[in-house]
Amino acid sequence: MNRAAKYTRAYSLGMQNGLEYRADFYLNMLSVVFQIFIQLFLWSAIYGKSSNSELFGYTHAQMIHYTVLSALLNRLLRTGFEYEIAEDIKSGGLSKYIVRPIHYFPYRLLAFLGVKTAHTGMISIIFLLVTLLMARWTGLPITPVQILAFLPVFIFSFFLNFVLFYLVSCIAFWLAEIGFLFEAVRIVFIALSGGIFPLAVLGPKAEAILNLMPFRYTINFPVDVLNGRINGSAYWTGLMAQLVWIIVLSTAAAWVWRIGSRKFVAVGG
Repeated sequence: MNRAAKYTRAYSLGMQNGLEYRADFYLNMLSVVFQIFIQLFLWSAIYGKSSNSELFGYTHAQMIHYTVLSALLNRLLRTGFEYEIAEDIKSGGLSKYIVRPIHYFPYRLLAFLGVKTAHTGMISIIFLLVTLLMARWTGLPITPVQILAFLPVFIFSFFLNFVLFYLVSCIAFWLAEIGFLFEAVRIVFIALSGGIFPLAVLGPKAEAILNLMPFRYTINFPVDVLNGRINGSAYWTGLMAQLVWIIVLSTAAAWVWRIGSRKFVAVGG
């Protein structure tokens, strides 16, 4: 079996795994519905009767739009492979990848793509329908140009989010029980990425600092692109920032993984 066939097989296995746990997927989507309703009631109460006023640079309609789209995008990007990596390290299952002619990073990436392929179709349909309904309800148009601008940003955010959690999963080389840490990190990442509310809510100083970090470019930036709040030079600057962070974090993940795998081999020996 050549190398391409091996990685294709990894993608296929990931897709089968995603289809196998469809019930879990539907339950997770149901949890998103509750999250969205809570946010809708919260922001409606905050804006009150002044629906035309602006808070944090967002009108009430824009905030509702952001809330719904960020919740769906967060679900679309959600990972889970970090637990599998931790288990491979803890149980010694990583050994088979070390001795076989297959690299662990592309294997995990393609398996993750396979899982997401099984889910993305349904979520994408929901995402598109909700986007169109929200545009009609709030009166905020979403043009074909905005959708086309969103697609490359979404692809970059997908890979950026993968690399972030792959880097975090490397901690499993040094910590035996890490499941709770993964959940804590996930919550922090969601907050810092704008998955709960726009980063502008945190104030200009905090927003300026977070703009220099990778988290914003996974949710806040893509949603603002789709909403038409970011275009022109700001769009290209954000797209380049995504690419730079993918390269930087991939390099960091490879370096940390190399150090950790040496420790793993030494302990296994």
